[in-house]
Amino acid sequence: MRGTSPRLGKPRELTAAVRGAGRSREDPRRPHPGGGMGNGMDKHAVRGTDLHFHASVRGANVRLDERGTRATRRKGFCGGLALSARPVRTCERVHVRLGTRDSEWQGALRVGFTSRDPDTMALPLPPYALPDLVDQRGSWADRVPEELAVQGAEIAFWVQADGSMFCSAWLPGSSRRHGSARVWRLKGRVEARLPLWAVVDVYGTTRDVQLLGTTVQPPVCSGRSSARVTLPIAPLALRTPPPPPSPPPPPSPPRDVSLCAACTPVGTECVVCMHGPRQAAFVPCGHYCVCETCATLLCECPLCRCPCKNVIRIYYS
Repeated sequence: MRGTSPRLGKPRELTAAVRGAGRSREDPRRPHPGGGMGNGMDKHAVRGTDLHFHASVRGANVRLDERGTRATRRKGFCGGLALSARPVRTCERVHVRLGTRDSEWQGALRVGFTSRDPDTMALPLPPYALPDLVDQRGSWADRVPEELAVQGAEIAFWVQADGSMFCSAWLPGSSRRHGSARVWRLKGRVEARLPLWAVVDVYGTTRDVQLLGTTVQPPVCSGRSSARVTLPIAPLALRTPPPPPSPPPPPSPPRDVSLCAACTPVGTECVVCMHGPRQAAFVPCGHYCVCETCATLLCECPLCRCPCKNVIRIYYS
């Protein structure tokens, strides 16, 4: 049964830093440690830790820790909405880790975004992200599959410049060096031109969520379809370039070898995920800088921004 709950006061044990984050009106255009301006991706996989949950605007059953980064649902299966204290930017991935699993209920975590400033929202918040919050104009959310919302799983979700929302999941015990992440597209299209606050609904079997921070990474190739899509992670050797158009395009200008040598990073790790080894080179620019998993998700080279026509898997003998 859905009922109304009195407006929860601000917990006394919250620190002054969290209380300040709860009512901040940060300029969405100002850079912060988690990313650059708008779609700027001058840093890859740089974890920012300045993101907290809003200290006072939250679901009726949500309790926050002193740092404002862990949201726990105290009872029941709903009333677990938690909002970020500041807006997030396009391609800024919000990372959370799932805690205790409550097998008494069905369904699991919901994630999304809202363009409504939490400081202007009336309390109590809706008990459900779906459909209550989404039915209010300016909010978008979708479900995380229950088989992926297990204890210890790390979930990341983000919105791209075209308004498409994506989510990825790392299951506990999986090796990140071998591309074990599941990546899929969430339902809905966000108005990306507006300031957006992250939405986490601690729902159903998900009992508590730890906010880990944010990273900024290159966008995923989303296409034009608005339906849910699971992005395949297939061997690169099987991927062939499409047939050339007729008439063929003019040849590309010669590459500046000195520039490419200067922008090629030194090291053996993927420049996107910073976990996997470098395994693939982009065509036509030739940059050898990403792992096999990240190469299947990119539309352009992360170093020179040259459009990717094909990817070559590199093998060592």
